[in-house]
Amino acid sequence: MDYIQVFDTLHSRNYNRSMKQLITGILSLLISSSYFAQSIDYAGEVQGTSLEDRVYANNVKTVTLKPTHNQYAPPMIKLNSNEKLRLDFDLLYDDYRYLNYTLIHCNSDWTTSDLLKSQFVDGFQEYLIEDFEYSINAYVPFTHYTVTIPNINMQMKLSGNYVLLVYEDDISNPILTKRFVIYEEIVNVQASIDRANYLDYRFTHQEVDFTINHPGYEIPDPYNDLYVSILQNYNWNKGIYNLKPRFASNYQLDYNYDYENAFSGGNEFRMFDSKDMRAKTLEIQKVVLDTNYEVYLSTDYQRGIGKYSYLDDINGRFLIRKLDRDPTTEADYIWVDFYLDAPTPITEGDVYVNGAFCDWRPTPETKMEYDPVKKAYRKKILLKQGYYNYQYIVLTPENRIDESIIEGSFWETDNEYLILVYHREIGLRYDRVVGMLQVNFRL
Repeated sequence: MDYIQVFDTLHSRNYNRSMKQLITGILSLLISSSYFAQSIDYAGEVQGTSLEDRVYANNVKTVTLKPTHNQYAPPMIKLNSNEKLRLDFDLLYDDYRYLNYTLIHCNSDWTTSDLLKSQFVDGFQEYLIEDFEYSINAYVPFTHYTVTIPNINMQMKLSGNYVLLVYEDDISNPILTKRFVIYEEIVNVQASIDRANYLDYRFTHQEVDFTINHPGYEIPDPYNDLYVSILQNYNWNKGIYNLKPRFASNYQLDYNYDYENAFSGGNEFRMFDSKDMRAKTLEIQKVVLDTNYEVYLSTDYQRGIGKYSYLDDINGRFLIRKLDRDPTTEADYIWVDFYLDAPTPITEGDVYVNGAFCDWRPTPETKMEYDPVKKAYRKKILLKQGYYNYQYIVLTPENRIDESIIEGSFWETDNEYLILVYHREIGLRYDRVVGMLQVNFRL
């Protein structure tokens, strides 16, 4: 009997929970270096581990990592607390696969830290994903996987940046990676957000001013040992990094700038809700059922020129849901047809649909094509039923993302900001997250 047969037998018999966990832990270590089923359909060769939010396999979809206590919060929990993070993802058109997960500790810039695994992880260094469910009555069948951390098999010992990596047969070929943060509350961050003071940014940008108070906690060299990250809407691709304090005095660091801490305000996100395939909404023009559902969104128009208008959005996120059903296993995968009116092609670069659903990254799956007959950009994207925020971005030839060309940018836009404070103390080999603040700007 091989390892996988043992694992199947273990879960089919009435062993007590502690015995199952013990045997499964041993098998997790053995399986990671021996037998696996046919490999997953990889999108391309992966050289090493990419320390960012990313999916590497074509049939891995709808990856989320959220605190269990708040589905709207970023993947971030306090060190040595009772808080937990939950990873969810689907594997399309496939039976159960024996997938492992592991943790990587990172520096403040998301490069791998110099720590040994035993220095930042208690328990197993890698483990088999045990929680899975099959889809129910879905036109596109899938297997849903879940991992909650920390758990009885794996606990984080230090604060800092982490990457949760899931792989099948080889850790150098991940199927997905997700960032998360473990923080401590050692310093106190206070912030205010307002219209930018810099003259050229007055109508388009927001200014994030803040102070770091650290009474009783020594930071001898804040200009070299302290690293601050500011994110807008929890988007790692839209952040300001390694900002230095203007002044340091009396256990207080001042970060009140006019230019260096200014973010483009962007615009409120577009949205659609596909929880009910039987009902049309303002955002959904038509629903067609063939081999699976196709949803045609109403025509979107460019907003680069015009006045600001408030929309109640969730700042680029998405929520999986299906009316009167369990969204985890009963929400189906549907083709969503995005349609952007464009009398002439946009010359500044390629157009993409963007949002948290694609980890804020322009990919071939989200790149739109121009239809000269319809005079519009179109793209069909396979998405799980739910409520989605999205925007249209332009990727310039210089590989720069510009959302203002299509969406516009307004200082009044409702945005959320996350400030993370990292400190590398003298003698430490890693960056501690010694403080954080989440703050919202809304008129």
